[in-house]
Amino acid sequence: MKVTQVLPNKFYRVEYYEESNLVVFKGNLKLKSVKDYKVITEFIENIYENSISNLVIDFTDLETLNSSGIAAISLFLLKAKDFNRKINIIASKNSYWQTISLQDLGDLNKDVSIEFIVKH
Repeated sequence: MKVTQVLPNKFYRVEYYEESNLVVFKGNLKLKSVKDYKVITEFIENIYENSISNLVIDFTDLETLNSSGIAAISLFLLKAKDFNRKINIIASKNSYWQTISLQDLGDLNKDVSIEFIVKH
């Protein structure tokens, strides 16, 4: 797959693969506040609002995400209710923080499903 768009940073990277409507998070996301995540949430919102297919968000390569990041993702999922399109979240069973912190995101929006996979 070829990366279509990237949000690079010294500590994290957010990649978008247009052919599969996939957003992949990598690295460490420990920004100070929900407002600091605005560039990331706007990136995802723009992709979601301008696509016609379901969105897949892959967190399996994300090492850390703090509470501000969870809150920012939660706000995006709440806004996404208006579009009535599926969002599939992929998380890692190997990551304790992902199994604890991401498991309830599906409760925010009926169109969100979460799949925990074993990443080798």
